[in-house]
Amino acid sequence: MKTLFTLFLALSFNALAVEELYLVSDVDDTIKITRVGNAEMIIKGLQTKNYFLGLNDLYRMWGCYGLKVQRDLCMNERNKVMAPTRRMSYVSGAPKPIHPLVKIFLKKNNFPAVPFFGRPSLRIHTLDFKIGIIEKMVKRNPRSKFILIGDNGEKDPKIYHTIAKKYPKKVKASYLHALYDVKGKKTALFPNQIAYLTSIDLGIHFYNEGWIEKDDLKNVVKAVMDTYSKKPRDLIPKWFDCKKFFRYGLWPSIKKGKQELELQIMVLKMKNIIQGLKSCR
Repeated sequence: MKTLFTLFLALSFNALAVEELYLVSDVDDTIKITRVGNAEMIIKGLQTKNYFLGLNDLYRMWGCYGLKVQRDLCMNERNKVMAPTRRMSYVSGAPKPIHPLVKIFLKKNNFPAVPFFGRPSLRIHTLDFKIGIIEKMVKRNPRSKFILIGDNGEKDPKIYHTIAKKYPKKVKASYLHALYDVKGKKTALFPNQIAYLTSIDLGIHFYNEGWIEKDDLKNVVKAVMDTYSKKPRDLIPKWFDCKKFFRYGLWPSIKKGKQELELQIMVLKMKNIIQGLKSCR
């Protein structure tokens, strides 16, 4: 039955010359507000509602890209059956006792229901674990190009640089959540890695690459606007070093040919709100 349903999805998909993409996402401080390395981490790590606004919507829309007839089902069912050219997994260095809470967090906040790979033992270094598991994904999916998403709080820049250097034709892009100064001594990004601050500017990158539709980006911006109006503190945590993000000119522009007045106004409005936050001034 599942095979027939998957075939039906494929028939409803506009698959002309679309490459197969595999998105690998970190969890803590990438999609979940944790502040790894700080005493606050113990409390945040046990919480299940502390997500960065809009990333759940952006991930689901990415997974449903190109679907026509079955798009609503794909979105509402947390991508349990994704578009034929999309695959995704979570890779986390969180300790094993936290894994059940991570899965609850993903489900409760409507993130895609895709495989979760967590570090099995504290005796295994996070860097070694993540490099090893992502390498297995690369080898097991020879037709896929990889999108790597993490943060610059710990080891993700080095991990993703290692993978990209070893498999240069397989890694499409590496996006790092700019928690701290992206040119700092211990938090700098490697060449060709792209910093993002919120789901909105990450969504702009996705839209510019042709990985989501114009209406998808609008929906992400609207979701952030609506939720932020109720919980302003959830947009940019006060410990973010976002002043330098704007000082370095890292907020992306929408490519020519993809611009639309309504979309540009929505994005500009949220950008101004973000720049006006205390942590960004």
